Amino acid sequence: NNLDFQKIFKEYYNPLVNFINYYLNNIDDSKEVVQNVFFKLWENKESLNVRISFKSYIYQSAKNTMIDYIRANKKHKGHTDVDTELIQRLSLIHI
Repeated sequence: NNLDFQKIFKEYYNPLVNFINYYLNNIDDSKEVVQNVFFKLWENKESLNVRISFKSYIYQSAKNTMIDYIRANKKHKGHTDVDTELIQRLSLIHI
């Protein structure tokens, strides 16, 4: 319900922004990634089936959303191999 979602948002928004910003080093992009995480969470709230701790789930979701974000922006902004290397490093992170 809405109260649970608000509680989750308040608890995880800032830590997730900090986690994403550690890799992206851009606070606006980091906030956008985290907004996307919460948007997906809200969209799928009825069918959500978390089999691990919720914290692990949301951080894994944030990591995957960040990788998608980097890939999408790489196509539009002509980023270099630095993005490819970052994606490879992120893929190795186990949350």
